[in-house]
Amino acid sequence: MAQSTGINRKKIMVPTTMSKSGWALIEARDDVEGVEFVPTIPKAEFHKVLEDASGICLGVQPFSDPELDAASHLEVVSRIGVGYDAVDVPALTRRNIPLMIGGTANSVSVAEAGIFLTMSLARKGAMMDTMVKEGRWHDRYKDMPVDLYGKTVLIIGFGKIGTRSARRFAAMETTILVYDPYMYSETIRGNGYEPVADLDAAVARADFIT
Repeated sequence: MAQSTGINRKKIMVPTTMSKSGWALIEARDDVEGVEFVPTIPKAEFHKVLEDASGICLGVQPFSDPELDAASHLEVVSRIGVGYDAVDVPALTRRNIPLMIGGTANSVSVAEAGIFLTMSLARKGAMMDTMVKEGRWHDRYKDMPVDLYGKTVLIIGFGKIGTRSARRFAAMETTILVYDPYMYSETIRGNGYEPVADLDAAVARADFIT
C-alpha cells in the first residue's frame, strides 16, 4: 500500500486489514501519513512503532497503559468496527484521549458470517463434508439437513448488524422475531418483523438464534 510522506504530517498507524476505500481517505489528506502495521505484530515491536504516532486504528490488539506509555504523542484511538473490549477506556480517559469506532465498518461482514453459520447448521455442512470425504454419503439419511424456509429466526439486537441480518434472513422466507429492549416496537414492526418483549418465550419459539 502506498504511503504519504511529509515532515509535518501526523503519523496514523493503520492495520493491513484496512480496506482500500479507507486508505483512499487517508491518502487524500495532505496533513497525515498512513503507516501500516500487521495486526499480529509482537508487543515490543508494536510499542516501538507507537513512539511517534498521533493516531491509531486498532484491529484486535489489546490497548492499555503500556501502549499509551509508549505512545507519548497519541491524540486519538479508533477501532475498525464497533467492539472495543480490548481497549482500556478508563486508561484513555485518564489521558484525555478520545476513542472512536467505525459504525458500519464490518456490520455487513458480521451479518453475512451469521447467515453462513446458520445455514451451515441447518444444512449440516461440516457433517456432510466429512461423510463425502470418508465415503459415507449414504449415512446422510440418518440425520437429514433442514431448510431455512419457513423456520423462525430470533435476532437479538436490532442495530447495524441486526437490521442487516434480518434483511438477509427475510430473503430466505423465514419468520423473524426481534428482541431489542432499546428499540421501539413500532420501528421493528415497520420493517416487517415481529417485536418480542419476553426473551425466554422468544427463545422457546425460535429454530435459530443470532
